[in-house]
Amino acid sequence: MSNRNFAAVLILATFATLLPAGCIPTLSPTDSTPGPTKLVPFRSAGDLLAYFKQQASPVVQRRGFGGLLGAEPAADQATNGDNESPSAGEDSFSSTNLQEAGVDEGDVFKSDGQRFYVAHNNELVVVRAAPAAELAVLGRIDLGESIESLYLVGQRIIALAHRYDNGSGGGAGRPEILIYPPYYTSRSAVVAEIDVSDPANPALIRKVELDGSIAHSRLVNGRLILVLTIAPDLAPMTDRGALRNVTLAEVLPKLRSAGESRPLADWEQWLRPTSPDGYYMTAVVTLDAADVSNVVASTAVLAGAGTVYASTKALYLTDLSYNGEGAARAVTAIHKFAFGEDGAARYVGSGSAPGRLLNQFSLGEHDGFLRIATHIDAIFFAGGSVGVAVADAPVSNVDLRAQSSEPAGPSNAVFVLEDAGSELKIVGSITDIAPNERIYSARFIGERGFLVTFRQIDPLFALDLSDPTKPAIVGELKIPGYSDYLHPVGDNLLIGVGRSTRVVSFGGVVPDKLQLSLFDVSNLADPTLVQQIEVGGSGSWSEVSSTHKAFVYMPDSGLLAIPAALQPPNNGLEFVEPAFDGVLCYRVSATGFEPVGQLPAVQDQGDGGDAFPAFFYGYGWRRPALVGDVLYAVSAGGVRAAALPGLDPRYEVTLSAP
Repeated sequence: MSNRNFAAVLILATFATLLPAGCIPTLSPTDSTPGPTKLVPFRSAGDLLAYFKQQASPVVQRRGFGGLLGAEPAADQATNGDNESPSAGEDSFSSTNLQEAGVDEGDVFKSDGQRFYVAHNNELVVVRAAPAAELAVLGRIDLGESIESLYLVGQRIIALAHRYDNGSGGGAGRPEILIYPPYYTSRSAVVAEIDVSDPANPALIRKVELDGSIAHSRLVNGRLILVLTIAPDLAPMTDRGALRNVTLAEVLPKLRSAGESRPLADWEQWLRPTSPDGYYMTAVVTLDAADVSNVVASTAVLAGAGTVYASTKALYLTDLSYNGEGAARAVTAIHKFAFGEDGAARYVGSGSAPGRLLNQFSLGEHDGFLRIATHIDAIFFAGGSVGVAVADAPVSNVDLRAQSSEPAGPSNAVFVLEDAGSELKIVGSITDIAPNERIYSARFIGERGFLVTFRQIDPLFALDLSDPTKPAIVGELKIPGYSDYLHPVGDNLLIGVGRSTRVVSFGGVVPDKLQLSLFDVSNLADPTLVQQIEVGGSGSWSEVSSTHKAFVYMPDSGLLAIPAALQPPNNGLEFVEPAFDGVLCYRVSATGFEPVGQLPAVQDQGDGGDAFPAFFYGYGWRRPALVGDVLYAVSAGGVRAAALPGLDPRYEVTLSAP
C-alpha cells in the first residue's frame, strides 16, 4: 500500500474511533425481510452465475462514475482466549493462548519448549530457546510471501501467508474501501507446509495457493479449517456489457497446487443467504493438516464473513457487522458448520439474534447450546418484539422491551441458541443489559458467563447459564476503568486486562493507564475485586487488549506475562516515547498480583537499521513466553531471555539475516 493510501486509511480509521456510537447508522425497520435466516443451494451453475451478476451489477454501475462506492467492509477482526498452557514441572512451557482447549489458533509465534518458530516478514525463523544461555538462530526459510500466522504440527510448521499484487489501479493491490483494515481485491492466500525436523535446514514440503484472503483459521483434530474472503475484481467490468459476458469459470475462486488449478468449490458446493447480501464470497475450506494439498471438503457462500468462533464440534460463521452500504446491521446472522467424522466443516443450519458482536469471545458453545453476547443500537420496537432486521432475516420471537413505539436506547443482551435441525433457535435471553453502555469484553466458561460493559464505570456482570432457557444475571460489580480481556484462573478467580480511566477537564471519561484486575468469582452472586493495579503513565497499554494470543498464564506456577508499552508520567494530551516496551511478569495468587520483573523487547529494525519502536504507527508485535523459570520477550526484532526472579543475566538474538 502506498504512503498516500496508508495515510488516508489511517485518517479515516482515527476519525471512526472518535465517532460516538450513536453516529453509526443503523438500518430502519423497513429493511426487514420475512422468513427465517438460512443458506440455500443454487439450482444450477447458471443460477449461480446469474445471482453473482445480479449482486455485482449495482456496484459495476457505480464504478462507472469512478467511485469506490458500494463495496463491503473488510471482514471483522476477531481478537481475544484461554487455553491454560501445558505444564510438566521444570520443563513446563507456555503455548499459544486459546479460546477453547483442543482448538488451535494460528499466531506469529509458536513454541515447543525447546525451539521458537517465528514469522519474520517473509521468513520462518527457527530459534534455539533452551537453554537460554545458548539462545541462537538455528535456521530460516524465505517463503517469498508475507507470513501472517503459523501452526506447529509435530515436526512440521504450517505457515499461512498472503500474496499482495503491486499497482494502484485495476484492482491490483488497491483497497476496496478506504477504511482500516483495507480489503484488497487482488490477492491470494498461501498455505505452506515446512519440515523443521532439521532446525538448521527447514525445508518446504509443499505449497498451496488459494484465491482470496484468510480471514480466520483453526486447527481441529488434524484438520486445518480456513475461512477465506474473496472480493472478485470488478475493475474490468465497468459496463453492463462486460459484466454480461463474464463466465462462471472467471468468477469462481481457484486453488492452485503442484502446477494444477481447480475451483475452490464446485457450483454444487455454493450457497447463498435467503436474502441477498452482496457479491463478496466466503469459502470454508477443510485441509488435511498432514498434507495441505488434500482438500477434505469445501463450502462457499455468496456473502461476506465476519466474526468466527470454533469449538471442538463446530465452526460458527457470522455475517459482517456492516452491510454493503456501510450501515451497521441490527441483526447478526449465525451459520453453523459442524465437523463430521472426517473432520470437515459442513453447513448444517443458521439462526440470528438482535445486535452486533464484539469479537470471537462474544460466542461460546456448551452442551450443544451456543451463547452469544451482542450490543444493540438504538432502534424502534413495536408489540414488545424486535421490529427490525437486515440482510438475512428478522428476529421476531425475542421480547426485548415493554411494548413501545418510542425509540429504544442502546443496550446489550445475551442469547442462547439451540441447534434445532436446520435452524439455530433462540431458547433463552437476557436483555436490556447496561443501557447506554457497550460491551468491552465477554467470556463464556462452562455454565457461567461474564460481561464487562463501559461508559463511565466498569460493571462486571456474572451470568448463571446452567439452564439454557433461563439465563440470568446473578451478580454485578462496579469498579473504575474497564477490562477488554477476561481470563479464568481456576474456578474462583478471573483476570481482567484493560485500561483505567480519568475525567478530562473538558468533560467526559477517557482511557488512561494500563490496568490489571483480579476478581473473585467463587460466589457468582457476589463477585468481588481482589486487587486492581495501574501500570505506567497515561497512554500505557498492552497488546492483550487487541489479541488474546499475547497473554500467557501458567497455572502451576501462577506466573502471568503480558507485553506492554508503558508511558512515563505525563498529562495524557501529548505523544511521548514509551519509557518501557517489553514484557511484564507477575505472580498471581488469591491475594493479588506480585510483580516479578520486566524484560525489554528487542526493537524492530527499520529500513535504515535504526530502532523502529512497535508502538509507533502501530507496526510490530510482542509475545511473552515462559520455559521453566526463564522469561522470554519475543518480537519481530528478536528474542530476549532472562531467568526469574532476578532476570539477570540477559541473553538476546536478533532475527534479521546477517
